[in-house]
Amino acid sequence: MKKCLLVLGLMTLTTLTANSASMETGNWYQYNGSSTLHSYSISFPTDWKVYEISKYNAGFAPKETNDEYFYSIREFEGISFDQAINATLDSSISLEKVEDEIFPTIKGDLIAKNATYYDGEKDSEFNVTYLRHGSLIVALTGNEDEYSEIAEAIKGSFKFTDDWHHYIDLKDNYSFIFPTKFEINTLSNGIELVDDTTIFQVLKYEDINIDKVAGHAEGANASLLSQEQIVFHGLKKAIKAEYKDSGKGKKFNRIFVEKNGDSFSLTDTNVESNYPHSDYYDQYIVEILESFEFYELEGDEAYSPFKNFPDLRDDHPNAEAVNSLFETKVIQGYPDGNFKPDGEINRAELTKMIVGSLTKPDPSIHSDCFPDVKKEWFAPYICYAKERGWVEGYPDGKFKPDDKVNRVEAMKIILEALFDGVMSKDKLLNNKVKDIDTDEWYGKYFVFADNKNLLDKQHIDDEYGGYYYYFPNDNITRKEVAETIYRAQQL
Repeated sequence: MKKCLLVLGLMTLTTLTANSASMETGNWYQYNGSSTLHSYSISFPTDWKVYEISKYNAGFAPKETNDEYFYSIREFEGISFDQAINATLDSSISLEKVEDEIFPTIKGDLIAKNATYYDGEKDSEFNVTYLRHGSLIVALTGNEDEYSEIAEAIKGSFKFTDDWHHYIDLKDNYSFIFPTKFEINTLSNGIELVDDTTIFQVLKYEDINIDKVAGHAEGANASLLSQEQIVFHGLKKAIKAEYKDSGKGKKFNRIFVEKNGDSFSLTDTNVESNYPHSDYYDQYIVEILESFEFYELEGDEAYSPFKNFPDLRDDHPNAEAVNSLFETKVIQGYPDGNFKPDGEINRAELTKMIVGSLTKPDPSIHSDCFPDVKKEWFAPYICYAKERGWVEGYPDGKFKPDDKVNRVEAMKIILEALFDGVMSKDKLLNNKVKDIDTDEWYGKYFVFADNKNLLDKQHIDDEYGGYYYYFPNDNITRKEVAETIYRAQQL
């Protein structure tokens, strides 16, 4: 196993995933590790140092401390979860419990095992989080008392950095990793991984126990030749069955495992050369099988996956709008992979989102339109919008791209751009809104947006005698802008 320390001063501020405290880590150092096939990174504060505890174990602590670390990371390769968990045990440390959990990272969710140990010498408990990525297991341990907030932030910065993705099946509770270059398709009785051809399958045989499933899985051209019990990730019930394809005259294997009375078939490596897939893919199948695990989550019915941003789950009220705009390249996330839906938007970001929903302006034409808008990433969008009269500068001539935008200012810019400033003269249909003056300059924009159902109203307060308060002078958030643009596109 190889390991290196790469110290980088990241140039952008990073807000960690839901697994950590809300702590900015943009200037933290980055620690990188790798095994034969996989790699990962984790961040730590610039006023902390790294202890090389062993070849496979590193600790992190403030620079002023002596011979004591408050967070550690340990690597294991080619062993099982149980073996890694038991490696921490000694004469004074005992294992109390192990629970499966969802561990969110900016590259996707992982299934983790959280082990609770009891240290007899210190008369205290401590937790270790174990993350599996094929043949690589990484164990994260943080001090539960001193520096606990920083320890959580370090934990939240963890991610696997290679080109393998975690697949989590929420219905049948299994997971595995696969190369990101493969596509995953849902079948009527399972899933398949596809490159130029089908590489790997997980097929479910409902209510069929493992003693009968191999024969049941025979196909029109596949005859069962033999089966044997095997050791597979500590499962009590696992077999390997050999079949012969009468049409091809070739043999192939399948692995079967059982859970709760249902059996599951897993594609195995080739028995004969280049059948049923190219031998080239066997190297991947070995790692996929190595990573395959069943899991159990308490309260997993409340878990929601995400499509593009870990801080915008599929059950988020604005998920459809944000994901749609992301897929059409109207919006993008921050360098840490998050969208930050509740973050207040600035003038540059707002203009980029609006113009980006309509066109992609030419930077060679649209630039240098304000003293503080030259050739930055936002310049083409702002200069395009200025040319069309959608945005204006301040009395001092500047645009002030970093300034936040309140709701009515944002609504004016959005509607001027998306509807050419042609607002209806209708009256406000909702006559219980108390803090919008329809006679003010912004009145026509709010009336139009409200009547057309363009507004995200999650922030609206209706606690005062049945009346609604829109808070027009409060700064607008990224999710509100995305929702309004998306709804406008549907009209």
